Amino acid sequence: MRYSFIFVGYLFVALLTACGVNTKAIKTLAVPEAQATIPIDGIGATCGSMGLTRDCSFTRGAELPILINGNAVTIGGDDSGQTVFVMYDPSVCGMTQGWCMTQNANKNFDLVKNYLGTKDINIVSAQAVAGGDIIMGYLIKTDKDSYSQLVPLAVKK
Repeated sequence: MRYSFIFVGYLFVALLTACGVNTKAIKTLAVPEAQATIPIDGIGATCGSMGLTRDCSFTRGAELPILINGNAVTIGGDDSGQTVFVMYDPSVCGMTQGWCMTQNANKNFDLVKNYLGTKDINIVSAQAVAGGDIIMGYLIKTDKDSYSQLVPLAVKK
């Protein structure tokens, strides 16, 4: 049986929240930039369905760990660099810590937004990627290639 990367990493929480997206709750928990957009159902989302071709795993989601001002952020992107998936950091929150995931995803979104702002890159749109009433990350679209600005911040292995 084939499962999406969000589903695999999020199975326990998804079962607790009866799957799907609680759109009303997500719109109140999401960052302001994402409150007017329809959330992406993270249970069914895949790298392909979100247009992600770089640093994205079917089982883990965003895979590139970066540091912004000492904060760990995990990202994935598309070929143009104008679509970036900013995810909660799995090293900070376990898969059963829904509130932590939401708070960390929101913090990571703000870190990326502020960093890109210093590079004169603007966010055109943002969608929460969620399951139940828990936000796992944000799919953002920018007016320029933002991914190439974030890659140099990658944590060296």
